[in-house]
Amino acid sequence: MKDLVYISTISADLKKSDILSILKGAREFNAENNITGCLVVCKNQFIQLLEGSETDLDVVFKRIESDPRHSNIHIITKNSITARNFPEWAMIYHNFDDLKMINSELDEYIETLQLLSNTGVSSTGSLSVFWESVKNRMTVEC
Repeated sequence: MKDLVYISTISADLKKSDILSILKGAREFNAENNITGCLVVCKNQFIQLLEGSETDLDVVFKRIESDPRHSNIHIITKNSITARNFPEWAMIYHNFDDLKMINSELDEYIETLQLLSNTGVSSTGSLSVFWESVKNRMTVEC
């Protein structure tokens, strides 16, 4: 089993209803293909963790890459894993932009993820801390 984390820039004209449409399609596809994960929206970016077999992740990522609702798609990491971070969720979602103020800890994680995506260096420690932080703040939306 593998996980894949990527970051991308959300299209300027994307509305919340478009994100809900993305989630609906992702949840259906992921449930049928044994993929789990988490989608985070923060500061005009998607940050997504996907978990599943390498073959299934390759299929879903090709779909993601061809989606015109975002651009500047960068894989941060793709690793072998022994357990899923979000085993019970075909796609859990959280929009940090809905918060009145994003705390400095989250800002630091976002900056770290951006740096990792720009350098091509993966730090599983930083990513683990980020996803654990996301899980601790997570509420089920939509």
